[in-house]
Amino acid sequence: ASSSATFGAQNLLVKGFSEFWSNSVFKGVVEFWDTVIFKRQARFADRVQFEKSVEVGSDTAGYATVRAGERLVEVNFGDEYAAEPITNISAQVPVLSQTQYQDMIVSGQCSAVAGIEACQQVMTESVFDARYVVTAKTTRGFTILLSEPATFDMTFSWTALAVANAQNTVS
Repeated sequence: ASSSATFGAQNLLVKGFSEFWSNSVFKGVVEFWDTVIFKRQARFADRVQFEKSVEVGSDTAGYATVRAGERLVEVNFGDEYAAEPITNISAQVPVLSQTQYQDMIVSGQCSAVAGIEACQQVMTESVFDARYVVTAKTTRGFTILLSEPATFDMTFSWTALAVANAQNTVS
């Protein structure tokens, strides 16, 4: 048999461990002053505001590097998405270290006479000129494909976001 209790306390203070074994409704502001752990899926029925930066899991964002001489890199998610995520990539222009600069001189991509600043400009222009796409997208990952082999290690930042009923606008 189930039982219920109703009481009209204006304030309720519970010290120590508490468990709620059935559905609960809170109709006012609720504050949690310590870490909150949701063990199952959570749904927010309205907008959500964050006052500080948001941290997400490693399947939501990261970096991928196409090695010099290669045309592609595969990104594999640790956990499969329920639906194919929307994926964005952005090519990064690295700031050359002295070691990278020396390697580019040895490979003939840069001139020791022109200097590291000129070499940095060559690298920046190479990134500007690079053509690349996201291909082979699935719920398990995607591939970044360059139109030509990379002339140096080319790093991309990426994000993958699951969107329920994603809108597709057509021309």
